[in-house]
Amino acid sequence: MRRQGRSVRRSDRATREATLVRAVELASAAGAISAPDPFEAAQQIWSTVHGAVALELKGLVLTPDPEASYRALIETIIRGLR
Repeated sequence: MRRQGRSVRRSDRATREATLVRAVELASAAGAISAPDPFEAAQQIWSTVHGAVALELKGLVLTPDPEASYRALIETIIRGLR
């Protein structure tokens, strides 16, 4: 039973990864970002956002406005991919 749970989680993860890679491909095709390797760009986005969310969930965000900090992080990611 435990093994089945892991399998579902891996399947869910693969679906999320494919969805993010596809979003990167579409954004790149539209000229919104430059992503010669959509998988690599998606991994960088995932890692950065995951870190920000993990900090917030643990109550470790030290800025006075976590929402504004999160928005600024997303803008920084997008700027870095242009």
